[in-house]
Amino acid sequence: MTPLEQAYYMGVLEYIQQQYGNGHEDYNSAVQSFIQVVADYESALSGATNARVKLNLGSADAVLKGYTNVDIVPAPGVEVADLTKPWPWKDNSVDYVRASHVIEHLPDKIFTMNELWRVLKPGAKADIAVPTTDGPGAWQDPTHVSFWNRRSFLYYDVESPYRQWSAPQYNIKAKFRTVRENLMPTFDGPILSITLEAVKQ
Repeated sequence: MTPLEQAYYMGVLEYIQQQYGNGHEDYNSAVQSFIQVVADYESALSGATNARVKLNLGSADAVLKGYTNVDIVPAPGVEVADLTKPWPWKDNSVDYVRASHVIEHLPDKIFTMNELWRVLKPGAKADIAVPTTDGPGAWQDPTHVSFWNRRSFLYYDVESPYRQWSAPQYNIKAKFRTVRENLMPTFDGPILSITLEAVKQ
C-alpha cells in the first residue's frame, strides 16, 4: 500500500468515526464494509480476486465475504481452528491467505511460517500485517507472544543468506519470495505489511 493509499484509508476511517461515533450500529457496519473493501483490494493486488480458497486468519468479528474466516473463538461465519497446532488444510490447497494482526498471537514463529507455506499452493500469496518491534504496538498487547520486524522474514526468504544458513539447523521448511512490503506509521507504532509468495521448487 502506498503512502497515498494509506492516507486515503486513514481518512476514510476518520470520516466514518466523525459521521457515526464509536459503538453506533451504523459505525460498526461502515467499518465492516471498509475492512471488506481493503481486503478485496489487497487480494486483487496479489492476483487473488477469483481465488477459490481464501483464508482470513484471525478474523475475530471481521468476517469477510468470499473467504473462509478462521479464529480460535467461535462466532457466526467463523471456522474454529487453533493455529498453534497443525493447520486443518491439506498441503498445497490454499490459493490466498490474509493474516492481519494474527501471527503475533502465535508463539512459534517457525511453526507458523512452515504451516503457512505448507498449505499454500505453489505461487500462491499471503498478505501479512504485523506490528513491528520498532514501536510500542508489538509489546503493549498482553496477548502478543511473538515479536516481529522486517528482518524476521529474512529467515524464510529463498533469496536471503539468513535462510540459506539457518534453514537446516532451525528446521525451516518455508520458502517464500517477498513480493512487496510497506511500513505504515500508526499511533501504536509502525505496522509492517508484507506480501509473500510461496516457492515450492
